[in-house]
Amino acid sequence: LVCFALAIPMASYDETITLKSEKFNGQNFKRWQRQMKYWLTVLGFISAIEENNSQSRESSSWYTPEQIEFHCHNRILSVLSDRLYDVYHATKSAKELWNLLQGEYGIDDAGIERFNASTFNKFVMVEGKAISDQIHEFQDHLRAVEENGSKFSEDYKVSCLIDKLPPSWSDFAKGANVHVCFDRGLFKTYQNSSGGSVTLGKDTAAQVIGIRRVDLKMTSGKTLTLNEVRHVPEVRRNLISGSSLVRQGYKVVMESNKVVITRNNTRLSIQPSSSIIQVSDKFNNNVTYVKVR
Repeated sequence: LVCFALAIPMASYDETITLKSEKFNGQNFKRWQRQMKYWLTVLGFISAIEENNSQSRESSSWYTPEQIEFHCHNRILSVLSDRLYDVYHATKSAKELWNLLQGEYGIDDAGIERFNASTFNKFVMVEGKAISDQIHEFQDHLRAVEENGSKFSEDYKVSCLIDKLPPSWSDFAKGANVHVCFDRGLFKTYQNSSGGSVTLGKDTAAQVIGIRRVDLKMTSGKTLTLNEVRHVPEVRRNLISGSSLVRQGYKVVMESNKVVITRNNTRLSIQPSSSIIQVSDKFNNNVTYVKVR
C-alpha cells in the first residue's frame, strides 16, 4: 500500500486574519474590492465570483462547489458594515451579492470625483461636536477631492473652512472684513498710510499707519500671502490670550457673556463690550471697578 501526502496550498489561519479586508461602509469601493479579491484568492474561494477564470478554478479545486459558494458568500457578508449587512444579507449567492455591490458602488473615476466633490460641498459643521474633529473631517473631504486632480489655493481652503463653521462661530466668520497686523516686522512689502482706521471688537477705532503684504507660514509648510493688510499697532491693546493665562495657573471661563478669570482668591470679571474690569475675591466681596483704555 502506497500512501501519498498532498500539500494543499492554503494560507494559515494567522495569514488569513492578516489579509482580511477592512469593513466596507459604502466608501472607497475599488480599494475594498481589490483587497477582497486578494483575500478570497488566498482562501481559495474566488471562483464563486469569477467562475470564468481558469486560475481561480484551479485554486478552488480542493473544495466542493457548495463549500466554495457557502464560504465565499459569508466571507463577503462578514466584511460589510452593519448597515450594509442588513441590506444585503438576504442575497442567495456570492455572485449575486458581488454583482449588486459592483452595480451600486463600482462607479467610474469620473463618478468618484463627482461624488467626492458633492460630499465636500454638502459638508457643514454642526453644533455639539468637537470643532477639531470636524476640521479633520473637512480635511479628509478636501484631500479626497484633491486626489482626483483638483487643486485649491490656501486662500480658497481658508474661505471654505470659514463658510462651513457652525452658527455659533458666526462672529468669527463675519467679524473681520479686513486683515490687520500689529507687527511692522511681519510685512514683506510696506507703504505708509495717509490715514484711515479700523473698528475693534469693543466698537473703538484704531488708526491704520501702513498697508501692504504679509506672508503667513502654514503648518503644512506652505505660505499664505495676504495682501492689503493694515498695520494697526493698537490692535494689541485689551487682547487677552486665554491659553497663556491657563498655562500660568489661571482659570478662564465665560459666565453671562463675561470673561471670568480666577486665581487663588482673586476674581476678574471682564465684559467684552465694556471698558470696566470688576475685581473681587472669589466670594464677590471687596469689589473694585477698574476702567481701562
